[in-house]
Amino acid sequence: RARELADEPPPRPLSELRRKFGSGISDEEFLLRATMPADQVDAMRRKDQLTQALLEYSRELTGAINVEQVLKVAISSVSKNLKRENVILLPGNNGLEVGFNSPDFTLNQDELAVAEWAFKHNQAAGHGTDTLPATAVRFAPLLTSHGPVGILGIKADKGEPSFSMDQRMQLEGVANLTALALERALLAKSAAETEMLKNT
Repeated sequence: RARELADEPPPRPLSELRRKFGSGISDEEFLLRATMPADQVDAMRRKDQLTQALLEYSRELTGAINVEQVLKVAISSVSKNLKRENVILLPGNNGLEVGFNSPDFTLNQDELAVAEWAFKHNQAAGHGTDTLPATAVRFAPLLTSHGPVGILGIKADKGEPSFSMDQRMQLEGVANLTALALERALLAKSAAETEMLKNT
């Protein structure tokens, strides 16, 4: 083994590596890029960015105290972070109804039917999934321990074959956080209504 190591070319000097990676990166990232394949470092950076985005979203949701505020925060966050038009559908008397949506973003009857399927079966459907993939919108159920409380729909870009793995992970994280916040707001609303009935 010692001979093998002796035959290997000497490592490049740090100054050469610094020139290669540029001066605009931290020492930590420099060491990672000097010792790991670039795609692995990029994946780690994306994961860190995803974590930060979800933490920020979670903090925003803590200030939302009712259903309407939760919906507004969710739509705004998805629009900002995923750069996509989106909608949240909530169960109503006659099936799913629009709770809140991006400006000028409406669903046609076929898309609503896909959303209903996703809600009924508790799984994602539409664009980029195995279920009704021709639809231009990806629908993710907002699942809680008591079942779905709604559906998050995100419109794909024209000609986009599928959402990337990072986008799907972010979508899943946003859907989970939104579901928890919605459940909390719905329970608070139900408790307030019960208290009101007691006092009448």
